[in-house]
Amino acid sequence: MSLKKQLALTAIGLVLITLVASASALLWSSAKLQIEEDAVVLATSTAQAGDQMTMQRLVDSLVTTRGVRAVRVVDSNLATMALSADSNAPLTETDRAKLRAAIEDQQPQSYQVGETFRVAAPVVDDAGKAYGAALMSFPADWLHLFVERQLRAAGPFILIVLVAGVALAYGYVTLFMRPVARLDAAVAALGSYRFQSDSLNDLAQRSNEIGRVAKLLQRMANAEHGWRRALEGLRQAKEELEQRVEDRTRELKTALVQQTELNEQLQVAHADLERSVDEMRALAEVSHAINSTRDPKDLLPTILAYAVRLSRSDAGSIYEFNEAEGMFVLRASDGVDPHAERILEARKIGEATIVDRAALHREPTQVADIWEVDRLPDHDVVNEYGYRALLAVPLVKEGNVIGGLVVRRKEPGSFEPETVRLLQTVALQSVMAVGPRSPQTNVRLNPRDDVDCDADPRRLNGTARTAPRQSIGLGEFRKERLRVIRANEGPVELPPTPKVVLHMGHGVDSGTASRFDLVPAIQFLAPLGRQVTADSINFDGVMTCEKTTECVRAYAQGFWAGQVEMVDALLLSVRVDGRRHIPTRALEDSLIRAVDLCRLYYDKLDVPPPYSVGLSLLGIRGYRLAVEDWLWSEMTNHSIERADLIFPETMIEDRAAPSAAICRPIFDMLWNACGFQRCLDYDASGAWNPCS
Repeated sequence: MSLKKQLALTAIGLVLITLVASASALLWSSAKLQIEEDAVVLATSTAQAGDQMTMQRLVDSLVTTRGVRAVRVVDSNLATMALSADSNAPLTETDRAKLRAAIEDQQPQSYQVGETFRVAAPVVDDAGKAYGAALMSFPADWLHLFVERQLRAAGPFILIVLVAGVALAYGYVTLFMRPVARLDAAVAALGSYRFQSDSLNDLAQRSNEIGRVAKLLQRMANAEHGWRRALEGLRQAKEELEQRVEDRTRELKTALVQQTELNEQLQVAHADLERSVDEMRALAEVSHAINSTRDPKDLLPTILAYAVRLSRSDAGSIYEFNEAEGMFVLRASDGVDPHAERILEARKIGEATIVDRAALHREPTQVADIWEVDRLPDHDVVNEYGYRALLAVPLVKEGNVIGGLVVRRKEPGSFEPETVRLLQTVALQSVMAVGPRSPQTNVRLNPRDDVDCDADPRRLNGTARTAPRQSIGLGEFRKERLRVIRANEGPVELPPTPKVVLHMGHGVDSGTASRFDLVPAIQFLAPLGRQVTADSINFDGVMTCEKTTECVRAYAQGFWAGQVEMVDALLLSVRVDGRRHIPTRALEDSLIRAVDLCRLYYDKLDVPPPYSVGLSLLGIRGYRLAVEDWLWSEMTNHSIERADLIFPETMIEDRAAPSAAICRPIFDMLWNACGFQRCLDYDASGAWNPCS
């Protein structure tokens, strides 16, 4: 059966059901009202009786002449005033309730009890006041009789309404099915690829369900059209795709080979990373040992053991320069056979040649294979115990060589650059363990002195001591100036905050130039590379400073004798949140720019290298480096345990050397103080690159 027939039958059925139900309800209500009206008329008739006897006769006549089955007349208190012969039964609770309601509301109350239809009608006097009620009982078939009578009277009208309703329902269904039939035809056309989407434009403009279905069919048709075009394009692209797959297969094979190589590189990198972590942990342990051990005799073996392990060597020794004997004396050894150690200690110059060379140039010196060296002291010891490669790193404190660190391998070959830099860091830490020594008891080995590297140590050191060039170490000058700065007795008063102090000196003989003309070079005198807001001439020389309305935050003092002092009281200020952090990159950048400007300052004064650079950080106990979170661990970036960090002096001997490279040993020691192996702001090529 089609949808149209189903809808037509449904509509006609609904019309019939509605009409029959409505007619039945109306007829039943009408019949009921008719009986109630008759009951009211009869009750009114009883009210016209003058006395009770007349009322009784009227009641009896109602039963015999009007078809009433039983009649009972009561007063307002429900006391019986008259009743028919069939009304002897007592009043039920329902009867009493209906009678009271009829008296109070003055409206008839009808209800059915079994086969009897009862009506309680009020008895009203001439004044319109109910003074009683009449309870009349009618046979139940009377109601049906009234319904049939009214049905015969209203039958033609009901039939006309029924026919009209059926016709209207069928017409509405037909009208409703027209757009549905169009949608059905569109679906059939869509299935056979003949559908034109614009044929449903008028239906798609409707806002009801039919409009939404029409829009959906149009979208489906448009999508299908696009799919057919895409399918055609896919067919045309089949050969190209197959070719691409073939090319991609070749690329994947190549990528697989590259991935294999990358995995191997990652394994190597992972091994390097593990080694770096191990090195960092060892350096942190060395730093902790230095800070916790008071006796150098106990500290040196610990440092040396870490140095041998970190450099992957077989043995090592630490030598101290003996001023009185003019040679390097063995202080500690690790991994050395006791017999060989006694021989080396007895001869006192076991590897003096390579240590002397390292001390002379103040840089690490190595021998890849000692069997290829013509002259080597203690060759018999080396040959007996099989040591082939040597690396010596000088121990330098405040510009003075105080000893040397030597590691040995039994396998020939050069030491890796990373290993060399690592041992330099260990050497910087070893300086603290060799013991405090005054500059007068240490030898300044100047690489400009023409000394034979293979000469006897006494002759070598004697040459260094008698060289005509003046010692350029800041020494007592730096110590005195730090006392002045701590007491805030400098050229200007600074805030009571931790301070960054930079000192630079030169090597010009004081007899040649004891007083420089500093004014032409004042343009290069900037406090740690900061902006200059004021400059002046004072008793000590010339001064520039960065001054605000409240106070002076940094100054640079150029002394008449050529020394330079820069002090900054802002960089190390405690943060607003109370954290004590060293602004690592800002400090490094400021120091590099300050050294650049000082070199220009000396060029303007016609003062050639060498120069000496000394950095001091005052009042920084509890500070940490401001570095990325991933660099933090239990062993790295711990707080600084000392109130002041006085860094050893660094030499500038090459006019063309970049300041970043010159400052690197200083930065390494700063990072060492916080538990790091080295300054991580230098890339693999050695360039300062904070973003690497």
